[in-house]
Amino acid sequence: MYEIRQIIFRLRQGDSIRGIARAELADRKKIRKVRQVAIREDWLNPKNELPSDEELSKFFKPKQLISTQSSISPYQKKIEEWFNQGIQASTIHAALQ
Repeated sequence: MYEIRQIIFRLRQGDSIRGIARAELADRKKIRKVRQVAIREDWLNPKNELPSDEELSKFFKPKQLISTQSSISPYQKKIEEWFNQGIQASTIHAALQ
C-alpha cells in the first residue's frame, strides 16, 4: 500500500504519470488506475488526508508474498551427511545434478 500512497502523493504534487513511472514506482497503466480511483475518491485534494491502508485495500489488492520451496529440500538430509563427511560442495553439487 506504501507504493500506492506514494503514487497518490506524487500526483497531488502535480507529477506526470510518465514522471512517476520514470521513478519506478509503478508502470503507467497502474498509475492511471490509481489516478482514476484517486480522482473519484477525492484523494488528490491536498486538504484531505492521504487514505489509510484499510481504505486503499478496498480498491487495490495488497501484494501477496510468494512462498517458494527450495529445490534441494528433498535432499537436505543427504547433503548434510555429505557435508559432515567432509565432501566438497562442488562434489555434492555434481552428485545432485
